[in-house]
Amino acid sequence: MDLISFEERENTDNETIISSFNSIFDTELRFNDQWKLSSQVGIQWDQSSQEQYVGENTFNMRNIREDSSYDENQYIVPQRRNAYCK
Repeated sequence: MDLISFEERENTDNETIISSFNSIFDTELRFNDQWKLSSQVGIQWDQSSQEQYVGENTFNMRNIREDSSYDENQYIVPQRRNAYCK
């Protein structure tokens, strides 16, 4: 691997958390020995969250910032200490 790959690994982080719950319930109603009513009821809940961290000293962040210059020492992409995305 080259040096840039190691630099990117140390200054970035990507974490995904997935939570899920599902359940099925059987219901039955008996009128007498000959007649009954039965049904299934299900419930499902899913939640997903993603957190990404990009440090200021990664190659890509420095490269994007340098490419965003439009005047001498004027940049579209601001210089930050840490960038969190959630």
